[in-house]
Amino acid sequence: MRKESLIIASLFLSVVAVHAQRPIKVERTKADLFPEWVEFGESEAPAFKSNQVWLIDPQGRTSISSSLRPITKEKDQIGFEHHRMQQMHNNIPVEHAVYIAHVKNGKVLSQNGKWVKDFPTGLPVKPALTETAALIKATQFLSAKSYKWEDPAEEAFIKNEQNDLRATFKPQGELVYYSGQEEVDGPSLKLAYKFDVYAADPVGR
Repeated sequence: MRKESLIIASLFLSVVAVHAQRPIKVERTKADLFPEWVEFGESEAPAFKSNQVWLIDPQGRTSISSSLRPITKEKDQIGFEHHRMQQMHNNIPVEHAVYIAHVKNGKVLSQNGKWVKDFPTGLPVKPALTETAALIKATQFLSAKSYKWEDPAEEAFIKNEQNDLRATFKPQGELVYYSGQEEVDGPSLKLAYKFDVYAADPVGR
């Protein structure tokens, strides 16, 4: 009898723990994304950890994901910490997929942003192009007459500015999953190189 009572008590505690993490407000926009706004009651808010994000399924149940990279942390004048987190998939950043957790007294009171729920099957991990070939295609698309890394004076400037002989305006490619200039669309994600290109003529970035 004592053993059965302990089992019942344990099950009750488990149910309470899950229930306590249910949000009081959820705003979702796209089926392939997790909700863009989630709000928890102060007494039921889950604990914040820098290496995880709370996710809400269509039934309002919570789960935890650690597929992220912390980006920034800011604290405001009323005691909130705002933690910006980058979604990762296959250890590759998902461009524009960022959640901001609004934390007070160590608890997540709300969070907002974009976080992909449904990824296309078979998303590649390795690019079909080399970084060099991708940069050539990027510069051909931009069609500038010249770029800053091609100018010795500009290269000397950035080395002096950063006090680093290795500094250069020449872009370094970063692999990302990309679906658009500003939007995040799960089914449209593709593996791409991301470059920060400084054009000299005409001046642009």
